[in-house]
Amino acid sequence: MTDDTNAPGPVDRGGLLFNDVWFPAPSGRDQREGWDIRLTELAELAQPEMWDDPHEPTGRLPVLGNYLRYTYARLLEEDGGSKFVEAVDERGARFAAFNTGLFTPHFEPIICLMQEHRDPARDNWVFQAWVTPTDWRLRGIEHDRLRPAYFFEDPSEILLNPSFEIEPNVNHVLERLTERTAEELPADVVQRRIMLTGAADEARKRVQMNWRLAVPQFYWPKGIHRGRIQLLLPLRLHANHAADLALVVEREGTRYVGYTILTVSMAYKNARLLSRPESDWLWIPPMSLPEAEEIDDDAAPKWRRVSGGDRCPICNEPTECVLNADNRTVMCARIEEGGKPTKTKTGVMFWEHSWQR
Repeated sequence: MTDDTNAPGPVDRGGLLFNDVWFPAPSGRDQREGWDIRLTELAELAQPEMWDDPHEPTGRLPVLGNYLRYTYARLLEEDGGSKFVEAVDERGARFAAFNTGLFTPHFEPIICLMQEHRDPARDNWVFQAWVTPTDWRLRGIEHDRLRPAYFFEDPSEILLNPSFEIEPNVNHVLERLTERTAEELPADVVQRRIMLTGAADEARKRVQMNWRLAVPQFYWPKGIHRGRIQLLLPLRLHANHAADLALVVEREGTRYVGYTILTVSMAYKNARLLSRPESDWLWIPPMSLPEAEEIDDDAAPKWRRVSGGDRCPICNEPTECVLNADNRTVMCARIEEGGKPTKTKTGVMFWEHSWQR
């Protein structure tokens, strides 16, 4: 994962996919780009979603790459690895498959299909294709074993209990504060402590008011085989931001202890492993709008990212652009004509358009 608490132990769980499977590029393409090409193919087959970093776009779909690698790692440790299904085709060649946990727009599960590598000294498997369960190449495989990865057994693990206290480990969080935020911080450590304590107290009140703001992530401790669920809380350092950081908390008895903080980009990538994040604070980038704030008095975001089912009305694309909650203002990332230029704190340019649905 992306947090220091998820740093590799004896085995880099996310790297297991690369250890086992070779992702070649299609014929005639640069083989060094195989992984990126196959990720793009998967993103195009799956339901539209923000697979790039929503705050620092790279064009290489790092959220999807992280999701796939750790999903594979989880499948290998569940039920003795039974969800990684091997079989032999009609020619006697070995092949294997696993459920990515993603769906096509028609809600067909997407399966990763592999064939045995001809040189076992290199890799165990070679990627063949992203397929659906009806693909003829899956004949002879045990379809009932092609189940998605599960990261929890008790649904209460992923829900915050609003009656529990939230206690941040202030000293440890302060150590991470300067490296995890570009915001200007007080030079005095006492002032930083006061600022952090106040932000954590506000986060506690916000999630008590709306428990859905607490977003689950899966955490693999160093050197420990089994992982566990943690919750991500929006930590706000400025009033007009949905969140500047994510406070990572873990349940201990009848309280939640906050051990560290993540950037919002790290938090989004970690949270997507379990499910598509629905809390807007995770995926709306901090905006510096001249005459508007991002947060209303009830701590509800005024801006939302476009999606496959809620496309930008200006450029008709499902990613990057931002809509105002009143559906009258659009921040389009592509169409300049007729728009007012507006730049985010991170230097990303949008063009403000007036529009009504």
